[in-house]
Amino acid sequence: MVLRICSAYRTRSTDTVLVIARLIPLHLAAEEKRELYVKAEINDDVKNHQRRGTYQKWQEEWDTSDKERWTRKLIHNVEDWTSRKHGDVDYYITQFLSGHGVFMDFLHRIKKIPNGNCMYCDEIDDAEHTLFCCPRWENGKSACNFGHLDYENDQN
Repeated sequence: MVLRICSAYRTRSTDTVLVIARLIPLHLAAEEKRELYVKAEINDDVKNHQRRGTYQKWQEEWDTSDKERWTRKLIHNVEDWTSRKHGDVDYYITQFLSGHGVFMDFLHRIKKIPNGNCMYCDEIDDAEHTLFCCPRWENGKSACNFGHLDYENDQN
């Protein structure tokens, strides 16, 4: 189900697709529901407090995961990402956020093409290169008026 929500490849880790799709991991959601169930009085404050605790646990898991460094570079804070009010993810956004997709380096790693170099500048073609480094896309980025893109310093 989560792969369909964000149009991710099955080669992505569960941690990554859950973050991209903005779905709290099942074990954390179940723990949150269990803790709410045993409380005597439940109101919005209690629910909000419990949800903040769930986000903290999810953030700890995300921060300590040894997988998906690229996605963690882009999505630093899971609560900010999941609670944002703008922008749905689609096939193309998911490819960029996960680093899996029509990037030559990825296609080379799965043995679909002979090398992982960019067809425009001969650098390794991955998501970072395509969006931030490749001179081929400079005019397109300028036309979109993104301003300064700096994935290492920007937050979600």
